[in-house]
Amino acid sequence: MKKNFCKFSFVIIIVSGFIIAGCQNRQHEMNVHASDTSVISRAICILYPVDSNTARGILVFEKVDGGIRITGEITGLSEGKHGMHVHQFGDCSSQGATSAGPHFNPHNKIHGGPSDTARHVGDLGNVAASDMGTAKIDVVDSLLSFSGENSVIGRSFVVHATADDLTTQPSGNSGGRIACGVIGVAE
Repeated sequence: MKKNFCKFSFVIIIVSGFIIAGCQNRQHEMNVHASDTSVISRAICILYPVDSNTARGILVFEKVDGGIRITGEITGLSEGKHGMHVHQFGDCSSQGATSAGPHFNPHNKIHGGPSDTARHVGDLGNVAASDMGTAKIDVVDSLLSFSGENSVIGRSFVVHATADDLTTQPSGNSGGRIACGVIGVAE
């Protein structure tokens, strides 16, 4: 009986070791994927109306040669140009989406346009809406990234009520925030 008990205990210990090792390996895989942002090649942002506005849309961010390409469509806009920026925080929950914070600016630069050398990382210029209130976006930005200090993952994308003049400090005088969404990792 004692001999069988010892064999049974030995089998239990071995099986337990395999289970624990398997769980540790799975946890390691999950941690690698969660923290290794270099494997991210695509992100998505669903824009929701801020307060009583009607602007909404879906934007896709893709890693390409030369930076990050942003494509998509925004509807419910007034005709004309609207400032668009990546903001510091991934939080659109407060009235006016002020919880998104200021433009994403990890290098403490002045506000500018997307082609300026001195600009916030989040300064993306303007998007133009048609008389039907629809704007199509297709831009590549060399400063945006999915990793490191310029990472946009978990930050917010904001569309403003009016055009960004690309010079007024600190935000381009682009009016209120009319649409906001959080940039998240996509398949």
